[in-house]
Amino acid sequence: MGKYQVMPGNLPQWSEEALGRAISEADFMANPNLQDTIVKYQMLKVFNKY
Repeated sequence: MGKYQVMPGNLPQWSEEALGRAISEADFMANPNLQDTIVKYQMLKVFNKY
């Protein structure tokens, strides 16, 4: 979904980790800033791990 092609099944966990709350698919799709925030959080997590 969205510009980063996030899998819908990942959204609840990823948004909870990045934002402290789960968001809906509709909220994710309607807000490019949320998309950026959530994906940036996940990418930094992977980057820092390796």
